[in-house]
Amino acid sequence: LQTRAADFDSRPCCQGVWTRTRARTIRTKMPTTVLGVICKPISVTIGFIYPAYQSYKALEGKRSDDAAEWLTYWVIFSLFTVFESIADWFISWIPFYYIFKLVLLLWLLLPQFKGASKVYHRVLQPLMRRHEAQIDERLSQGIATARSLSSQGIQLGSQLFNRRSS
Repeated sequence: LQTRAADFDSRPCCQGVWTRTRARTIRTKMPTTVLGVICKPISVTIGFIYPAYQSYKALEGKRSDDAAEWLTYWVIFSLFTVFESIADWFISWIPFYYIFKLVLLLWLLLPQFKGASKVYHRVLQPLMRRHEAQIDERLSQGIATARSLSSQGIQLGSQLFNRRSS
């Protein structure tokens, strides 16, 4: 916050604007930051630890319907996590984001709501079916490229190693 204040105050067109709004900004950002500190570990517990344990129980219980339900959750949760990491800067400005995230996680994983299943069947499954061939093609191209690059890297590494040892 201090870096932003210094950057903001150094621009001639904005002098005084930050100082007038500094107290209001700190007052509005502080509860959000405190909530983030409290809610983030709770969201990790709710989003990762509880579902991981339930997934373990589903796999050990040999009930395919439970395993499918938790697999659906993990697919939706992983896509949400990717989106969240890409949109991190924008998300950081949303007031009470971590409270919204907690509510979303609970909706996704609690059996009475079956939110992950709803998102999967209504949004993700139709989208994936429509683009499955293109995704498979791009994945196989990516795998081929990665194999080629790794073999080139191994060859280069062995050449460098052979030069140093001779």
